[in-house]
Amino acid sequence: MIDKRQIEGVFKKFELNDYRWFNPTEIVTGHWVRMKCMFGCSEYGNAACPPNVPSLDECRAFFNEYETGVLFRFSTLADKEKYPMDWTHDLQNRLVECEKSVFLLDYRKSFLLNMTGCVQCKECKQDRVRCVNKRSARPNPEAFGIDVYATVRKAGYDLHVVTESPAEMNRFAFLLIE
Repeated sequence: MIDKRQIEGVFKKFELNDYRWFNPTEIVTGHWVRMKCMFGCSEYGNAACPPNVPSLDECRAFFNEYETGVLFRFSTLADKEKYPMDWTHDLQNRLVECEKSVFLLDYRKSFLLNMTGCVQCKECKQDRVRCVNKRSARPNPEAFGIDVYATVRKAGYDLHVVTESPAEMNRFAFLLIE
């Protein structure tokens, strides 16, 4: 049984304050998400991105192995021409440490889907075998075919495409716990 109060103590330790509990079996996936990765994302081919991740069917089966998940929301003012890399790197490190801390509470299946593509290295080796940060590199939700907009809306967050710049940017990370 999940002790949410104990886990929320971990979130507080890592200053992860904007979150919602959800059921991972309700994650919305779509082939179109992978197509957007393949045709439109500059990170396609990186070690934690397609094609270096499981198939969409394998990802759906993976989500169905969990009954508990947490969505973390992160917001910042951002300019489309200058992505906030320092902000992203700090958050990814905190999220990976949070995942590890939840694991150490005896939730052995804890698994993080980062809020954006992996930024652990300045230059990605482009495959999992040669990845130099295997312990901390995590895929983002889109790499696993998650329709982030539909999934976070189901969880009660309001999310829309950003059409102006600079503007508030929202990113979501998924922590699966069992």
